[in-house]
Amino acid sequence: MRKRLALLLVAAVCLSAAFLVSGAVAQEPKYGGVLRWREVSDPPKLDPAMSTDTSSSRNVYLMFDMLVDNDPDGKRIVPRLAESWEASPDGKTWTFHLRKGVKFHRESMGKPTLNGGREVKAQDWKYSFERLVKVNSPRAYFIDMVKGYKDFVDGKAKEWTGIKVIDDYTLQFDLDYPFSPFLSVLAYNTFVVVPKEDAEKWGTEPFRIGLWVGQRSTPNWNTDSDEIVKEYRKTGYFRSTATGGSGSPHQLTNCPWCGAPINPGTDIVVETYKHGSCRTIVYCPSNACIFNQKNAKREGLPILVVDEEVYRRLPSLLIATVDKFAQMPWRGESQMLFGRVNGFCSRHGYRSPDIEDKNSHPADKVFGLPAAETEEKCCLRPPDLIIQDELHLINGPLGTLVGLYETAVDILCNWELDGKTVRPKVIASSATIRKAPAQINSLYLRQTNIFPPNGLLIKDNFFSRQRTPDETNPGRMYLGICAPGSRLRYSKARKGSSGNSRPVSMKTTTRMAGRTAPWKMPPAPSQYIGSRKPGIATTVVLMTHQHTGGHR
Repeated sequence: MRKRLALLLVAAVCLSAAFLVSGAVAQEPKYGGVLRWREVSDPPKLDPAMSTDTSSSRNVYLMFDMLVDNDPDGKRIVPRLAESWEASPDGKTWTFHLRKGVKFHRESMGKPTLNGGREVKAQDWKYSFERLVKVNSPRAYFIDMVKGYKDFVDGKAKEWTGIKVIDDYTLQFDLDYPFSPFLSVLAYNTFVVVPKEDAEKWGTEPFRIGLWVGQRSTPNWNTDSDEIVKEYRKTGYFRSTATGGSGSPHQLTNCPWCGAPINPGTDIVVETYKHGSCRTIVYCPSNACIFNQKNAKREGLPILVVDEEVYRRLPSLLIATVDKFAQMPWRGESQMLFGRVNGFCSRHGYRSPDIEDKNSHPADKVFGLPAAETEEKCCLRPPDLIIQDELHLINGPLGTLVGLYETAVDILCNWELDGKTVRPKVIASSATIRKAPAQINSLYLRQTNIFPPNGLLIKDNFFSRQRTPDETNPGRMYLGICAPGSRLRYSKARKGSSGNSRPVSMKTTTRMAGRTAPWKMPPAPSQYIGSRKPGIATTVVLMTHQHTGGHR
């Protein structure tokens, strides 16, 4: 989403007087063609308002345009999208005259943009600067000397009064006090122009993965998560779920990006509803990782480990268990997973009648958050894709109780488009072979498409290829665990096979209630390896079988 957003927002023309690459001599601008740029690391962000690391900033600088720019020699400020400017005698008013005929991109990745390639005007600049505050850009404070900044951040003003649109091609900044480096600050790649149509369409919410798996595994509320993390910092361990406690937010032991171990005492930061954004944020501890507290401030790793976060943030991918769906009649907030929301707060996320939220929030000095308001929002699109495992466990013409939940989820995911009902796509894995189409039709009233399809020969398909066993390909090997229920104290191994292998001696003894009795091993062409601890009846079974026409 970030990459698409960046491409949709990019200004059409780079108006620098010269473009230097690898020390090359300045040349006349060349329009069209393909620009290839070599990177040493992946840019984590391409939204100019949020790009603070070197890799992201370098790409943003190439794709977007500022009002002014630094001369390559670093000695002066040169025009970019502003062709000229002047300052008042007291240095508190700056007026910029914009270039005419500069347009946004008409297309992005072969698709038309919402702005249609219209001309860039002064109103676009005012919107772009105000957007920095609305999305809580970490660089917005660079221009806090512009009049009205504090009132706009605190929510006391609906617009940034110090930024004025004189006409379509004239933009004015009123400062609280003279600030000589003002032009140099505007040359920073955060202060670029973006089209309102495309920015608001794609939004700013990042891709996230949510865990909706039950209280014994993850906390239900951020207040619970806050107490759990505080307890861990005091005691060094998490509250036991066996005594009725909530699950742990420490679901990732290592950063999936760089592999650094995650310490729940220092790398998990909880912001409650009262103070903060109502998030449990998991950071990577590595200073070189893009998901550490510096590079991914207030976001961390893209994972939601608390039920309340899942409802409020609505992740792009949700991992859920069937017992959570069983709670839907009693948990009204679960409706939010299917797009049933009635508002959106820039600080806390989405809300519904079952989720606490106010219409407005003052600035939060504890976490440095600006004032926030809740906007009315109704009916988001429900999930488009359902991936289901173990479909064969749902039996019967009407389905089991689990089947009823699946039917309910299927209906809740329906939505209307041009008078037609759009249903979600369901991808399911099943061990059912002969009656899978009948089962799926009874459950979803849908036809079955098997992927991958069967090949022409049963001996050669997507899943397996049958071949004649020989010395290099002896057959198959199976590994299983057998728990017979007897309290075995020890066992000796027996080795054997089907075919012409010769069995070796075997003797196993069981001890039960103070008596000893011989235990008869069931006959099998297999190899048994005993593994025992007091009170645990476990035997690992390793079986080998040469193909003789059948499968075991």
